[in-house]
Amino acid sequence: MSTANYRTMDNFSLFVREDQDEAKRCPECGAIMDADATACDLCGCEELEDYYFSDEVAWECDRREIERELDDLNYDLMFHKISLRSGYYSGVQFYVEIEHDLDEYDYDNDECHYYFDCCRSVAYRKYEAEKRKINRKLTELGKRWGFQEVVCIARFSNGEAIFQPISNPRARLYAAVS
Repeated sequence: MSTANYRTMDNFSLFVREDQDEAKRCPECGAIMDADATACDLCGCEELEDYYFSDEVAWECDRREIERELDDLNYDLMFHKISLRSGYYSGVQFYVEIEHDLDEYDYDNDECHYYFDCCRSVAYRKYEAEKRKINRKLTELGKRWGFQEVVCIARFSNGEAIFQPISNPRARLYAAVS
């Protein structure tokens, strides 16, 4: 039984980052070069092969900084919590957990005063504003830390899913509707 690598979320964009970097490797001398290299710098071989590697030290430094920024962002959120979640097979994603789901559970005025210290209509407006704020912040964080926005285009009966990168803003609108 397969499973999807990333967890999709309602109302929020899916930003993912692979944990492997691309490079080129010389089959003759074993030298590793940039991904856009056309010939080996050491021996001159022109038949370079693709090479993927994971830099755990650099990723750990990035992860700490990203989590610090997410902690700062979570401090201002009332209904949601954003975290960094590992993919099932590889990579990492931003994941938004809903702590108080106003779409799912119909809070009355007294409950809104108890939980959120405001009346029901204000709580629902703040909830919608917070969803928009989270999508804006995820886009900013994603660009800054090398995350890519993807959408799940297919999910099969065995649990496997196919994710496709979103290259233009209109595709995001279409993905949200379908």
